[in-house]
Amino acid sequence: MADYDIFFSYRRRDKDGHENVDMARSFCYELAHNGFKVFFDFNECNDGFFSEKILPAVRTCDYFVLLLTKDTLERCKNEGDWVRREIEEALLSGCKIIPITPDGAVRSWPQNLPQSLKPLDGIQITSIHRDESFKSDMLNLINNRLSDKKHKQKVRRAAIMGGTGCVVIALAVLAFVFRGNQPTPEPAPLLTDTLLVDTAVIPAVSTVQPTDVDKSKTKEKDKKSTNSSKDDKKSTTNKSTNATSSSNQKGNAVTDQAKGTNEKVNHRHDTATAITPAKEEMTSKSDDQTVKPVDPVPPTPTKPKVNKDYSKGVSLMNARNWAEALKALERAKAQGAKENDLDSRIKECRNQLGI
Repeated sequence: MADYDIFFSYRRRDKDGHENVDMARSFCYELAHNGFKVFFDFNECNDGFFSEKILPAVRTCDYFVLLLTKDTLERCKNEGDWVRREIEEALLSGCKIIPITPDGAVRSWPQNLPQSLKPLDGIQITSIHRDESFKSDMLNLINNRLSDKKHKQKVRRAAIMGGTGCVVIALAVLAFVFRGNQPTPEPAPLLTDTLLVDTAVIPAVSTVQPTDVDKSKTKEKDKKSTNSSKDDKKSTTNKSTNATSSSNQKGNAVTDQAKGTNEKVNHRHDTATAITPAKEEMTSKSDDQTVKPVDPVPPTPTKPKVNKDYSKGVSLMNARNWAEALKALERAKAQGAKENDLDSRIKECRNQLGI
């Protein structure tokens, strides 16, 4: 069971049938308003389990407030009376008993109290008037008879916790309002879009290499050129030999001249043989290789920009700052913003402002 500060004891109905519940409730609410946790059986025992809740609750309380009406103590002669059992439990558990009476209905203790209730005879009865002085009488009761050091510490701790909670809530509200007044930043362009546009401008370079068929053709041409150069050398040598044999009478000078001529011819043929394959190879490569252009990647369309005043107006609407939101949205409309819900948002702001 939860701990309570005050157990409020009263008789629900007088012998005349007069109900005391509303009167008792007014006392309990005033005590609770001043920081006390009150056990009020009308609220706590709606299920009817009085024996399981009432007496254990008395043991956990620091104060036992007893509401005395004209016949509250008359039925305490019966040992099974619930008010008598509550008072006896409070005396046994050491609760501080504080009797109160509405409008001075009971001014002193009766002489015929049961023996178990005799300790009540020396306790002062406080009168509470139920008129314009009700709150002041209750405040005097609390200050004079209910406010001990333990309760003051509890009330002070609750006040500190409550103040801390209020500060946290105020800071959260200020942060929300400040955030709502900030303009919404524009989204940064995606890195992928920039890369796609850049690569679309740069043409691709083809790296086509000659095939095996092209290489074989080039080798055949080189062989034919080499064979033709060898035949030319043979014919030239034969001619020079015949010329030498027919001109033996001309002497060694003519022979030397023929030899020099043969060397020049051989040198010319060797040079032609070395240069011709390279030229043919370059020609074959330039003729056979075809560079195929690569189709450029189409650029990714960029997202349309959101109007700044429109974004600011939406943020202000979320913060329920309808006047500033209406101004921002009307500026966006004047600038030609094309958001689909612009007109509906302007209408909503005007409705909120009663325009």
